[in-house]
Amino acid sequence: MLRPIVVLGMHRGGTSLVGDLIHRWGAYAGDESKLLLADENNQQGYWEYIPLINFNDSLLNSVGSTWLVPPGTEAEETLRARALEAAYKQPAEQLVQEMKAGGKPWFWKDPRLTVLLPFWKRIWGEAIYVIAVRHPLEIAMSVRKRDHVPLSASLLIWQQYMLQCLRHTEDGKHRIFIKYENLLQSPLAECARLDAFLNRSCARESSDPNVLDRMMTAVKAGLRHNRSCVPFSDEPQATAQQKVLDQILTERAEDLAGPVEQAKIALYPGWKEYLQTFAALSKLWQQFRGQEHLLLSQTSRAHREVFGL
Repeated sequence: MLRPIVVLGMHRGGTSLVGDLIHRWGAYAGDESKLLLADENNQQGYWEYIPLINFNDSLLNSVGSTWLVPPGTEAEETLRARALEAAYKQPAEQLVQEMKAGGKPWFWKDPRLTVLLPFWKRIWGEAIYVIAVRHPLEIAMSVRKRDHVPLSASLLIWQQYMLQCLRHTEDGKHRIFIKYENLLQSPLAECARLDAFLNRSCARESSDPNVLDRMMTAVKAGLRHNRSCVPFSDEPQATAQQKVLDQILTERAEDLAGPVEQAKIALYPGWKEYLQTFAALSKLWQQFRGQEHLLLSQTSRAHREVFGL
């Protein structure tokens, strides 16, 4: 039985690099013509299956959420129920069958999966989880640069993603945390650790002597465009709960296990309303900018006509 290899984590949190490593290890990412293309934000590719992205966006929308305003615990029962509804169950199962058709280990990488686990766990059953961990402020800096999201909002989004990740994979038999910084500092050790985990989880004998070389080729120092020199424990914009959560994730990436006290990592009341307010304001700003560009374009065209240019 082919269990899915599922890459989890926050947007801009190292999930693409982890996906690249799993691809180089030998897992199938989907039809290449259906993979999200590389761009200036991710020059080595995203390893995201476009039909899965589209389905996940639709599923998020069905519970009044987006990647920017992730669903809270109040939506979990609805998401579980969606997995029994034909309108969602059938296309989801079809997506899984498309990946299984090749008869080899396969993986999905889409950060949206992290906050949609209540749904997907009912579809795929037992899975192999590879969880990307990165300095939260570096994630927030990258999201701010790409999506113009303030640091405080990005840290809240990160917190909810990683809380859901911890909560819904605790019962998994196959789970590993890979820290982005550790990969860049000790690529051989981390790639060997991931290789051994995948071989063990997929019950596969490693017979390719070049697999670690292939994997390490993906790890490049130039990938890290946003760097924080301040330990997250000293970050003034982070809440006490976010600092504890980061410490727990760091320990998991060092293969250290300990109790997780939910109260010490919980989001503050009103977190979702804050993100919803920001998302609404952001949408209004984009509309304003679009009208401004249209006005400038029309003015420019009228100017050319008047002067015969």
